[in-house]
Amino acid sequence: MPISWKNYIGIRKIDEKNYFKVHNIENYSQLLSRINTGDVVPPQESEVAHLFVKKEVVDKSVETVAGVKETTVEKVAKKPAIKKTKKPVSKTNQKTDVSKRKPKPKPRTRKAAPKKSTK
Repeated sequence: MPISWKNYIGIRKIDEKNYFKVHNIENYSQLLSRINTGDVVPPQESEVAHLFVKKEVVDKSVETVAGVKETTVEKVAKKPAIKKTKKPVSKTNQKTDVSKRKPKPKPRTRKAAPKKSTK
């Protein structure tokens, strides 16, 4: 039984804006091909239209030999930069040098109560 898109992103703790950026989803048909429609009921196009990744148009001016400026338009898809972070190393998982270990405490022995003499 398929679940709704809102429940899907809630269960998976997905940030919608980040999801569209990471998977570079530019239109509704790409979103439909990305999600498994047998398991997830896709959202309406109007609900997610503002989240689509838009291609940026960059104007470049090139000066020719005759001195006339020509403009060229290039479409560049902007992909998000993924930062790799170092995971903090837990000290409990590190092996310690045997020479630096503290000696094990001696086990406590229970002392017997002194015997009472019967006279």
